[in-house]
Amino acid sequence: MARRRRWIGLVVAVVALGALAWGQREWIIARLYLWTLESAPRLAELQVDRVCDTLNIQPGQTVADLGAGTGLFTREFASRVGPEGTVYAVDVNENLLNHIERDASRRGLVNVRVVLATQTDARLPYPVDLIFVCDTLHHIENRGAYLRGLRRHLVPGGRLAIIDPAEHAPHIDAVVVPSMRYTMAELDGWMLEAAFELVEEHDFPEDYSFRVYACPTCPQP
Repeated sequence: MARRRRWIGLVVAVVALGALAWGQREWIIARLYLWTLESAPRLAELQVDRVCDTLNIQPGQTVADLGAGTGLFTREFASRVGPEGTVYAVDVNENLLNHIERDASRRGLVNVRVVLATQTDARLPYPVDLIFVCDTLHHIENRGAYLRGLRRHLVPGGRLAIIDPAEHAPHIDAVVVPSMRYTMAELDGWMLEAAFELVEEHDFPEDYSFRVYACPTCPQP
């Protein structure tokens, strides 16, 4: 598993550099993500069904999949909230959002809405019951400010679930460069400053941190 991640990390780095040179960065990265993010080993590693069971997604809820990528979790959330609920697929890559939109239409998931975000703002149109962030937070530069900004996107008592590579995971050198790393103590500190409370901590998926925070006073800034 660690060898596979190192190989994928190297491919990501090489392709991203080439894409920058060609002026096609967003398109190339989208193609690469479509190829890697739903590989059989990653699906086995992330345990999508178990994650969704743990989050207790209910019919009628609104969920934001922040950093939705290929829509791996988006479509499972959409299935669970049902037609009376809404799932916002949020990403900064318009090519990935186009893929999610087409895929949702093909699957008959009429409750999926795509949202083109920026690196500093999720741009959700309405507050949601749950914001889900998987394999994304380490890409965000000013994490404290970003997490504080998510408060206005949650209903009172809303939850924020974060899954990211664990700080001591064997594969972290392959997938997270030093400038992107943070400790769980730092994460808890940012969340405390943003008035979030840690309510759940899970020891799966393997080599990931899985934390769920609640925000009793949201959506006030």
